[in-house]
Amino acid sequence: MLCEKISIYKTSKAKNIAKKFKYDSKAYEHASTNRYVPRHIIANTIVYGKKEKDGAKGYNKYTTTIYKNNVPRNFKVVYNPKTKKVRHYHYSDKKKKKK
Repeated sequence: MLCEKISIYKTSKAKNIAKKFKYDSKAYEHASTNRYVPRHIIANTIVYGKKEKDGAKGYNKYTTTIYKNNVPRNFKVVYNPKTKKVRHYHYSDKKKKKK
């Protein structure tokens, strides 16, 4: 029986980011509590998310939509590509557009 290797990373670039990034102290507290988000989701957000400048010097904000319990949520990661540090990550309910 042939079996394909299933990867949770969309590309090898995301896999490399997931292996190398570190958390700032505040983000580490988030990672160690019940608000944990897997590294591959953070890495895929950095590679494929919408990139914006963040207020902190050297940091960029990446946003995307993730699904938690089949509910769409906004997911935000603040990341410095030079130091490879995640400063902050956060997910929140996706706002419904009013008609």
